[in-house]
Order: sequence, then C-alpha cells, then structure tokens
Amino acid sequence: MPIIRTTKNGRIKLALAKQLSVLLFVFFSVILFLSSELIVYGKELIFGAPVQSLPEMALCPYNIKVYQYLIIYFCTKFVFAAVFTLICNLIICASASVIKSCLAAICLSAMSWAASLVRITSIFSPLNYISIYKMSTAKPLFSQYRPVVTGGKLYPAVHVVFIVYAIIGVLSFAVGIYLSSSRRTKIIPEKSKRKLFFKVPVFSYTSKKPRSYSMSIWICEFNKCIVLSGAFLIILAAFAINIIINITSGTGGAYSVSELIYHEYMTYYSGDNFESSLWTELKAEDVLATARELDIKKELRRAAESDFIFGKLTPEEYDDILAQCGDAEIRRNVFTRIEKYEEYLSKTKNASFVYDTGWNKVFGRDIDIPVYIAVLLLAASVFAIEHDRKTSSYGMDVILKTTKFGRGKTYISKLSVLTVCCLVVSVISEIISILFIMRHYELPLLNAAAKSLMIFSRLPPQFSIFGIFVTNELARVLSLLLFAIITAGIAEITENRPGIIISGLFILILPKLISIDVTTITSGYFIIYMIMLLIAASAALAVSKIKWNNGSGGRI
Repeated sequence: MPIIRTTKNGRIKLALAKQLSVLLFVFFSVILFLSSELIVYGKELIFGAPVQSLPEMALCPYNIKVYQYLIIYFCTKFVFAAVFTLICNLIICASASVIKSCLAAICLSAMSWAASLVRITSIFSPLNYISIYKMSTAKPLFSQYRPVVTGGKLYPAVHVVFIVYAIIGVLSFAVGIYLSSSRRTKIIPEKSKRKLFFKVPVFSYTSKKPRSYSMSIWICEFNKCIVLSGAFLIILAAFAINIIINITSGTGGAYSVSELIYHEYMTYYSGDNFESSLWTELKAEDVLATARELDIKKELRRAAESDFIFGKLTPEEYDDILAQCGDAEIRRNVFTRIEKYEEYLSKTKNASFVYDTGWNKVFGRDIDIPVYIAVLLLAASVFAIEHDRKTSSYGMDVILKTTKFGRGKTYISKLSVLTVCCLVVSVISEIISILFIMRHYELPLLNAAAKSLMIFSRLPPQFSIFGIFVTNELARVLSLLLFAIITAGIAEITENRPGIIISGLFILILPKLISIDVTTITSGYFIIYMIMLLIAASAALAVSKIKWNNGSGGRI
C-alpha cells in the first residue's frame, strides 16, 4: 500500500477504491435497515396491492404496487445516504482532519434535521427538498404530485430533485478523489498506527490534576467512564435532543378539531369511573341513535347549501341550519371511529369505553434514537477506554488490574457502572416521553381491561391497562440495557476501532428487534425474543469477561 501511494496514478486508484468501498458499505447498510423494517412490519403489508393502500399514500399519482414502492423507497434512501456520505468524504479530504470532519458531519446532520422541521407554506417552493434527512423517506416525493417552480416554469419534483442530488453526488465523488490523490500522504509507522487504531476518539478529555487514589473501585470507574471522559455531556445532550423531538412532534394532533370531537364522545361514553365505562346494550343503542341523528344533520346541511343557492332559503334560515348542522360532516366522520370501537367492544367481554388516543401514543412509541446513540458511545468506551494510556493511568483500579482477581473486580465494577447509568438514562427518558404525552392526551382508566384497547385485542381479559403499561416500560428499559451490554461486550472482544464500528451497526437493526411488542406478550414470539436477547447478551458478557480476565484489562 505505501508503494501505491508514491505515484499519482496509484493514489487515484486508492482513492477510487476507498470511495467505492464506502458506497458499498452504505448500500449494505441500507439493505440491513430495510430488512429490519420488513422483519418487523412486513407481515402487515400486501405486496401486490396498490401503493395507495399504504398510510399517507392515498394521493400518490403513480400506478404502482406496494413491492414497486419498496424498491423505489430503497433506491431513494440509498441515493440520499450516498450523497450525504460523499459530502462527508469531501469534507474529510478537504480538511485532512478527522475531528474537524466529524464536527462538520454532525453540523450537516443537525442542519438537515432542522430543515426537515421547517414548515414551507408553498408546495411549489424548492426549499421543500433541501433536507436530505426528509428526502430519504421517499414519501415527500411520491405521496402526491409535487411540482417545482424554477424560472417561471413548472417541473416535476421527482426529476428535478434526483437530477440535482445526482449532480451533487457526482461532483462530491470527483472532487473528493481529486483532493485525496493530489497530496502525498505520510506513511504512518506501524507502532503509531496501532496506537491510533486502538484509541477511542469519542472521549479524549484528560484531567490535568492528579487523581485521588480512591479505595472505591466503583467510584473510580464511575469517575473515569462517566465524569472525566465527558460521557455525561453526551447523555445530557441526548436528553436535550429528546425533549426537542417531543416538543416538535407532540403538538398539533392533540388540538385538532377531530381529536377534540373524538375526546368529547369518548368521555361521554366512558363516564367518570370504571363501572360507568363498561360497555352496555344501552350504550350500543345510544351510539346507533347518535349515528342516525348525525346522518340526518349531514343530509340537511348538504340540502341547505343547494336550497340557499337556488333561493329556496332565506339567509336567516340558512344561518340557523348552519348553527345546528354546520359541524355535522366532521362529526359524522369522527363518529365512524366510535361506531367501529363500539362494534369491537360488543364482541369483547368485560370491555370498557376508554379514550385510547393517549394509550396508543404510549404503546406505539419508537425507540429514543438520541438516547440509544448516547448509550452506544458510553458502552463502546467503558472497556475500550482502558486501552488508552491517558485514560488508564491513575487510581486504585490500576493496582487491582495487576492480578486476575483484581481484573475480575474491575470488570464487575465497569459492568455495574454501565448498568446503573443505562437504567437511570432509560428511566429519565421514559419519564420525559410519558410526561409529554400526558401534556396533550389523557391516560384514563388504568384498571380497565387491556382488551378495551383495540391494539390489545389478542390479550386475555385478566390483563389490565396498568399491567401492560408496566410491562411495556420494563421491556423498553430492558431493551436499552441489553443493547448496551451487547455493545460493550463486542467492543471489549474486538479491542479496536472496527469493534466499535460493528457495535455502531447494531443501532440499525437491534433497536428494531429489541423494541419488544407488548401486544404479543401471551404468544411464543415474546418469550423467544427475550430468550434470544438474553443469550446474545450473556454470550457477549461471557466472552468479554474471559478475554478481560486473561490479561486484556487495559494497559498497566
């Protein structure tokens, strides 16, 4: 390899190979991401059905099937991920600094994410397509017909967006190869390369003051892994991002007219306590009567419009009809949900009318990606930090690591620090999420049967909403803890940067797999899921502990 870098032609071929290898990595990462989604949600899809059957795709102007849309979705995600990666590679080639490049990539990601939150009033504005984060989902381009006005002319957004981003990607690819091949690279000695390879660049802060020789190995490891390493700053940043995401995504829906009407009806039928919320024949008759009344008002509202146009109604009569039936259309549409809910409850024993919007939000939450990333960085450095002399130089823990018994104590202390931090971080994250949901939606009738919620139609009647809620929270906390243990184990087993990268790959698929679906709690899938995750975590712990005890417990 050093011989190849001595000639310009060799440097060009080397740069080309590196760029292509990165694109290949992006390609397989997108495949991994799409495969994990299909594993979880594929059983609900009808691949031969029209794409208009998918959520938010009813206005799609293209005559394609679901499987064709999945191919388009994959290609779109790959194109925009490749463009983003090529731009980051260009920054690396231009700056020749890993730290500056990482900061620039983080800023670029933050700007793209922030641009996706900005609401553009005009659908013709090109500003709708500047966010790579937003474009990678394919829905902004294919959910409905979208044109772009440029130079006073109208162009299809699909063609314009893909051509522009393709040009950006090709230019980034070409300029990156030119920059990387135009300068001679210094040959790094093998010893220095090995030191650089083992070094974890995430937490590089080193205290200038001598550390106290604490006799508590746990406190020493906590200070080293959390405080002195700066990991607590990343955890605080994750909480801040989590709060911002909850603020931006939690508003709007709770105060829509449809939701207010739905809440009004559900509160009326559920009553004030558990006994009054139970389904009865009387409530079923009331639902039927209300539906008929709304149908009459809706027809009266429509007839009044035509009668007023042809002069059959005076303005005063028309205003009176609007005052009584003006909201009949939207109320009838909302009441359709009540009818479906009542029909479901009529077939369920001991079921109650429960305002379910808040509970659906609670049980339908995705994983907290910022928290997972923070835990990923923490877990990957808990053991790997010992392979850096600057972060493994002082304290009672260094003395203990000279013996096998001491290394075992250190391993247990590190694992307990990681466990405690993960539990605290997960609990705080869950509290933040639940509080934001409760800010906009009610979570009533904890003692009602879980089958009262349509998402739990397969559960037996003895399960309550409170019991499923506790199970869901325990499952989410456990999923984060298992993710951290598996990541830390792999980082210690590999003992180098590729190990940390492999741990990072788990962020693409493991969070999907370890986000346990509590609706399947009584099926074998739930038990198999738990057993598989526990086996994976146990294997990672066992192998990493053997490696640690055999003398790899950091530099002494």
